[in-house]
Amino acid sequence: MEQAICKDIKISVSTGTLQEIYGEKEALKIAKKAGADGVDFNLWSRAYDYKNPDSIYAKSDAEIYDYFKNIKDFADEIGIEIFMTHGQGTGYINDEIIDNNLIENVRRDCIATGALGAEYCVLHTAGNYHLPPETPADLMHLFNKELFEKGGVFAKAHNIKLVTETFGSSSRYGCIDFFGDYKNFENGLNNIKKVYPEISVCVDTGHTNLTKQFNQPSVDEVIRKLGKNITCLHLHDNSGFKDEHKVLGSGNIDWEKVFTALNEIDYKGVFNLEIVLTHYGEDFIFEELCYGIKTLKQLLKNHYKKTTEYEVNPKV
Repeated sequence: MEQAICKDIKISVSTGTLQEIYGEKEALKIAKKAGADGVDFNLWSRAYDYKNPDSIYAKSDAEIYDYFKNIKDFADEIGIEIFMTHGQGTGYINDEIIDNNLIENVRRDCIATGALGAEYCVLHTAGNYHLPPETPADLMHLFNKELFEKGGVFAKAHNIKLVTETFGSSSRYGCIDFFGDYKNFENGLNNIKKVYPEISVCVDTGHTNLTKQFNQPSVDEVIRKLGKNITCLHLHDNSGFKDEHKVLGSGNIDWEKVFTALNEIDYKGVFNLEIVLTHYGEDFIFEELCYGIKTLKQLLKNHYKKTTEYEVNPKV
């Protein structure tokens, strides 16, 4: 007897690397071929920046919609779902012009996400990868709240939901990220709910694992604390000191505890891998993707409750 994942459990992969190297539609084909049920479609790059004259985002709203609807139709044709998108990743940086540009790109993210048929768009908040550690806490929370208040209006207009992501440490300043501190993150989430009640959380396991060096809760503890707020996952591993986006099991995250915690909160979303696919060079991208998916499936079989048993090659 061998365990198999129930059909209601979906495996997804983030396609940023694939889109950059192979293009959007080919990225979907590769993800499908590797065994993914769906994707986290990347919208965070210069290719999706309205200030870039060569970007689709520089065109009209109707043209943006039609462009991404064409990608959605292609995904349907090959039988792969687009579960969510990764929208803008910088957050506010306390520069009025750049922050206003960010909001304009978020508006376009919402058009694209709706056209792609995805339910969620994940956004980064303000953080210490751009802002220095001495930035006042009130200002950090203001930036966080304003981004989702304005973005929430666009999300509702396109029948999607915005998601905030857990954070880790700042390699730039060598400190914990402001929202990597769990209390700051929880307070920020509660502030957003006042202006955008539909907000939910994407637990980024790699980011959260980086905060343990600053005496913060472990990944499984954060999952339990956030509970029903969690609708999305960015699953990847690391050594605890650098945001490496490695295959699950190749770092020091305790995945048995992670999946046990997801069991306990009755997580119902997609299991999305956000691994870098060039650890071994471009010649091994597909192999690394296949290995990442296979590893995730094995961990689900071993540690997640929503599995069933079936017989391999049963006798008739």
